[in-house]
Amino acid sequence: MDIDIGIGKTGRRAWGFDDIAIVPSRRTRDPDDVDISWQIDAYRFPLPMLAAGMDSAVSPETAVAIGRLGGLGVLNLEGLWTRYEDPTPAFEEIASLPAEKATRRMQEIYLEPIKPDLIGRRIKEMKAGGVTTAGSLTPQRVRDYAPLTVKAGLEEFTGVERRFHVRGVEAGVTVVDDYGHHPNEIRAVIEAAKKGFGKRLVVVFQPHRYTRTKDLFDDFITAFNDAEKLVLTEIYPAGEEEMEGVSGEVLYSAIKDHGHKDVTYVPALADVAARLEEVVETGDMVITLGAGNVWTAGVSLLEMLKKRKTASRLSVI
Repeated sequence: MDIDIGIGKTGRRAWGFDDIAIVPSRRTRDPDDVDISWQIDAYRFPLPMLAAGMDSAVSPETAVAIGRLGGLGVLNLEGLWTRYEDPTPAFEEIASLPAEKATRRMQEIYLEPIKPDLIGRRIKEMKAGGVTTAGSLTPQRVRDYAPLTVKAGLEEFTGVERRFHVRGVEAGVTVVDDYGHHPNEIRAVIEAAKKGFGKRLVVVFQPHRYTRTKDLFDDFITAFNDAEKLVLTEIYPAGEEEMEGVSGEVLYSAIKDHGHKDVTYVPALADVAARLEEVVETGDMVITLGAGNVWTAGVSLLEMLKKRKTASRLSVI
């Protein structure tokens, strides 16, 4: 509808962004009618954003910035921010290196020990920003550092999916899954399981990416020394092309040649559970390790053991 706005002049009503609201839906809604907030326990966040606890994603400064926007940034309390007073030069160096040198140099940089006082200081820096503060620790580190985090002002730490996640217990066999896929992580998980449970360990490892397997090949060879039994699968490519001379079978041969007393190569992940069912004994702990879909082998094993137990009961009746 035209509106007279002067002699010989007319105008038409227009609409600005403040006058309309569009939300992906079958209907148009006003922003005041839409709630995108989410909640963890007693903490509510207006922005549906959770930044992962990784050095590549979150620093104390970015955690505060994300918090002020309404989301939650999680700081890796085992990362460079708790190993160095100022890790900025280390980050800049890593970013400047070519891919073939970056992994080895990162390993060297991460050899710097975690400094307990820096854990408390980083938490206090984030809390000083006036935002809800969160940090992450791997299971094997919780006992050592959780008291420091509580003292610095964090309330509690809980386990997360795929970090020493107990999938279940059947026929006296405990099945655990962990995301660990770096040699240092693998050693830490095996050591924690040994100290914490004292069980015979049957480890299933699915190497992750051809490039990582190639770059860390020598470290992988000795990473499983403390596991009584080891089952290796083929590499989970994660979108990478196959690489000549790099495979699960090649890694298996190297581990066996280096002296591991009980290592088996089962190329197809679908066949791993059946192999496990043949070798596990009551009291064992099976740990599936890797960043791919290796956890499915543990779930399948639990189902097999449950069926075997049911069948045994029926035969007794």
